[in-house]
Amino acid sequence: MKSKNTNLSNDSPVQPDGFSWGRDISPESMAHGRLAIDPAGIPTAYIGYLDKNYYKESYLYPLSADGIATQRRQSRQYVELQSGCLRLAGFLEDDHPYKILEDYRLCLPCRADNTFGVVKATGQLDEPLTRALFGATYDELDDFIDCFYAATHAPSKNEYGQKPARITFSKRRDNHCDLTGAHIPMNFPFVTLNRDTQHFGGHISLHGLYRQVALLCHYFTCSDGTIKGRSFFQNLVDCGAKPEIIIQLRKAAFNHWQVLRNPAEAILALRCG
Repeated sequence: MKSKNTNLSNDSPVQPDGFSWGRDISPESMAHGRLAIDPAGIPTAYIGYLDKNYYKESYLYPLSADGIATQRRQSRQYVELQSGCLRLAGFLEDDHPYKILEDYRLCLPCRADNTFGVVKATGQLDEPLTRALFGATYDELDDFIDCFYAATHAPSKNEYGQKPARITFSKRRDNHCDLTGAHIPMNFPFVTLNRDTQHFGGHISLHGLYRQVALLCHYFTCSDGTIKGRSFFQNLVDCGAKPEIIIQLRKAAFNHWQVLRNPAEAILALRCG
């Protein structure tokens, strides 16, 4: 979960130079993939908001949409991204300082490009911010799922000649994670494995994959600092996975809140609330 900056006193909050209070930042200012950081460097990003008075198959609205200014800031209608997990949340906390990163953008898959990440105005990927929001960079995750597939199934290609394990997205509809039931919005990345695997289906959310890794992979640190894995952890390493990436994904699995699930149920909960 997000941690507060312990250097800020609740009795006499201090606004660092270059930062603004959350209450002074509008949702529109975080539209078009913008993100904010707090003084501790923790990023916040939203991929849209949910209108509890209206539902359609693809239910996320951009923060620049008409009427967003009338939505209550703490109404838990904003869809926030953290460590690959999507959840319904309020907007930025009123009494916490943030800075909008004007020269950075949250990039999601588009057209024939499956990649994702936080990109600077120069076009360079910001790896730390990408890991904070998605749990891993595209290249890290792409390499890892190849090893994950190899550790759970004999190497093969499907009938279309594609990799059996790959990162993809849906251009036309929303989906649900086959492992956790979490909602996967249209144009948001997920992992797919060949349907001929024994235990997994065609839609695995990023957070669902991280939770599976955390469940299966156990390790310990030796006195000399080296990492030793048990059972499936070692199987992944033997298949080429980097131990530090496995640990990184395990940590991402626990840095989450209640995940976004069926949108109709979420809207009903909002209306009842």
